Amino acid sequence: MNLKIEGFLNDGAPAGGVTDVTLYNDLGNLHSSGNTTSHVIFNSTPGTVHIFGGSTSLHGFDGLTVSTVTDPDFGARLTFAMTGGGNDDDAIDHVQMRIHF
Repeated sequence: MNLKIEGFLNDGAPAGGVTDVTLYNDLGNLHSSGNTTSHVIFNSTPGTVHIFGGSTSLHGFDGLTVSTVTDPDFGARLTFAMTGGGNDDDAIDHVQMRIHF
């Protein structure tokens, strides 16, 4: 599973990005401790697309089924990190999740 994230640094933030993705299972509970092995570092260019994870990233699941990923409670939580002072803002335009079967 991977996430395609379109995002950038807002308001002149010096650095920031996504440091973790944790999935919710089909019961709406956080399923895993996340995937902190891949990081997305944002820059100040709007419209920049970043890929988090890959075809072998299961984020703590043994496998993903069609019934799990089509359940309305299934989803992802993104964790952000920013450095520096002032108005550090990560801006996300959209997130697209791709499931590899």
